Amino acid sequence: MPVVQHHDPTKPSNDPRQDAPSNSMSDHSIQGSDVPAGYALADDLEAISHPDNPVPPDVAEQLDAAALLRQSLQDRSNRIAALARPTEEERAALNANGSPEQADRRARTEVGARRSDRVLRAMSDEALVDVNFWPSRWDLVGSTTPPPPAPVDHSFWWATTIPFGEAAAVFHNDGLHFFGGPICHSGDLMFASFGAKMRFGLAADRLPAPGPSGLWISTPRVELFGGVRGYTGSGVGDQWSKCWLHRRQTLFQFGLGGVRQLGVANETETLIFEENTERSVRHNLPGFKLMPPVVISEINTAQTLWAELEVRFDIQLEGHGTLLWADPEVLLRTFQWPLMPLQ
Repeated sequence: MPVVQHHDPTKPSNDPRQDAPSNSMSDHSIQGSDVPAGYALADDLEAISHPDNPVPPDVAEQLDAAALLRQSLQDRSNRIAALARPTEEERAALNANGSPEQADRRARTEVGARRSDRVLRAMSDEALVDVNFWPSRWDLVGSTTPPPPAPVDHSFWWATTIPFGEAAAVFHNDGLHFFGGPICHSGDLMFASFGAKMRFGLAADRLPAPGPSGLWISTPRVELFGGVRGYTGSGVGDQWSKCWLHRRQTLFQFGLGGVRQLGVANETETLIFEENTERSVRHNLPGFKLMPPVVISEINTAQTLWAELEVRFDIQLEGHGTLLWADPEVLLRTFQWPLMPLQ
């Protein structure tokens, strides 16, 4: 079946600060030579969209702007976290006398002062942006469209899938496959991620009537097969390999006031948390996985109800040769699901 391809303009770009530890590809890289034929880096892989149920361009534009806002906040947090860690040069100075605990007081004081200055300067230079991108409510006065007749199908229909991140990815008939991942080539803290955002629509004429409570609940699911593997070596300094699985569901509508967020839910779980263990560990993915449910109380029955799901693997690496890879792959599958009235 033909698809309409949509490029996601929200992919983040590196914006290292002058005093931040190096985050160049010379220090942290993905092993592109190991990417199998037919794959592409997830950040470069075009999204796929349903030809008969696409996300309207004006809705996609505002969603992309909101994604840029979320990413800018995460990038700021990551930069400050990296600045708070000792650099490879500072760690070498602390280890000059055998270990950080044995370093003389002057060396510890100087390193601590530099780290503190970096963090304070970054926090003052980077003002927080307004996180209330979407108003939580809107005025429904004037919405005179009566509720539609009982629809046949109350399901959210798939519209588009947008892969992202620092892993190779490819679409197959059985879902979205990820391969490989980041490797750290320095002693500085590295942040990375990979995953996908999926958007679904429930047209106004298919919205279910509310139950006695006046509430609706959305409970999507995904499937995740394969696993992730973390490795920490035996180099000098800290050796970290950490991975968290983050899942998000957002429900929203688009009207005269722009995009209105009706509800959002997030869940995060730790998959791998290795510090200086000098070993390789693997986490098996479970297959069936519920997304965090969202309960909403107000729907404009004249507008399509949209859902955005995000499945993201967040990664932290530190130390030469540490890595976090899909093993042998990560397979992500999504499904359509119904909006249910709560009794």
